Amino acid sequence: MASLAQRLRQAEEACALAGTPELVQPWSIHDDRGRLLAMSERAARLLGHDPARDCGHFLDLVQVLDRVPLGQFLATVNLPAARDSGPMHFRPLRSGMQGAAGWVEISAGSEASPAEGCHIFSMRDVTRERETGEAAARLREEAEKANIAKSRFLANMSHELRTPLNAILGFSDLLRGPLADKFDAARKAEYVGLIHDSASHLLDVLNGILDMSKIDHGLYEIFPERFDLARCLTTTAAIMRGQAEIRSIGIECAGFEDAPEIVADERAVRQILINLLSNAIKFSPERSIIEVSVRRLARFVKLSVQDCGVGISAENIGQLGTPFFQADSKHDRKFEGTGLGLSVVKGLVELHGGKVEFSSRRGQGTLATVTLPIHGIAQRKVAAPSQISRIERVPEKKPDETGGNEGEARTNLRILRNIA
Repeated sequence: MASLAQRLRQAEEACALAGTPELVQPWSIHDDRGRLLAMSERAARLLGHDPARDCGHFLDLVQVLDRVPLGQFLATVNLPAARDSGPMHFRPLRSGMQGAAGWVEISAGSEASPAEGCHIFSMRDVTRERETGEAAARLREEAEKANIAKSRFLANMSHELRTPLNAILGFSDLLRGPLADKFDAARKAEYVGLIHDSASHLLDVLNGILDMSKIDHGLYEIFPERFDLARCLTTTAAIMRGQAEIRSIGIECAGFEDAPEIVADERAVRQILINLLSNAIKFSPERSIIEVSVRRLARFVKLSVQDCGVGISAENIGQLGTPFFQADSKHDRKFEGTGLGLSVVKGLVELHGGKVEFSSRRGQGTLATVTLPIHGIAQRKVAAPSQISRIERVPEKKPDETGGNEGEARTNLRILRNIA
């Protein structure tokens, strides 16, 4: 074994002198049981080990989760079946140290000699390959999830669009047909109301799709200004009470009187609360209560909407706010909708520099919490009261008659205009 290690080190030195050190990979020598007998300095650096120190057992240099499979790989390398299995990847224990690899690939070489009974293993750093593969796998998984979500969305949209369109076409055909003369005024008014409601529902669906598309592509523009948050939330909650009372659901508000003035897009904040309350009403049972509360925390304001509806399971809570996601995605689902309401909420909140969080337990309701900065987005440009921002004096040398730069100094005025 000693002569084998010496020959390998001599080969490394020769390749280094020739300028091709990569021809000899980092190596280690093990006995038939996989125990370490010798190791090159480059292999020691890959493992984050000081070659001057005794490492004990080779597996002590490996992370705990990889020790069992690596131990089996080393111990069975002399078997023909194991030789055909190819290389193995493992993580060094000191992978965070400078020079150490995050992932190492170890491959079995040919047996040195039957008398010595030892085996050579070559190593190489495969950290970048593993990270690239894992990143590609994550992107592929995200793309697959997005494709599944959009497929479900298109399937659900066929119902969301056909239902109001069929109502509009059906009742309008009745009103324009020969039977319309036999309808009394009350029935005509009822049909006109149904057409209006169906068209309003269709418009809401399309607006949700357009808003989400604008947010995704960075085209949704907000216009922050100072406004009374208490008044905005109070009027919005009053508007939604009419929808809630249809199913005998109550909306209780708390902390509105203490809500501060904030700098934000009032239209967007109103849409946030409307979407949260619409979602809570849709999933709440009849004769239940929805709680809306507001409280200030330092430079932020927190808006919470708590319902006692069906809730959502733990494995799906992280997907709330994802475009097109619906917890109940079956074609015969009980609750209607496109799955864009909470996505629009998340997008509008993030445009304001805030965040939205969800917590829920299946069968016990859902809590949605929106956090918004009180003073608006710090990095957003604000227009000055005048187009002229400031005037600067710019000294300039007047050229002399000989064409040189020396001469009488004069002062120019430079007007800087605000273009924010």
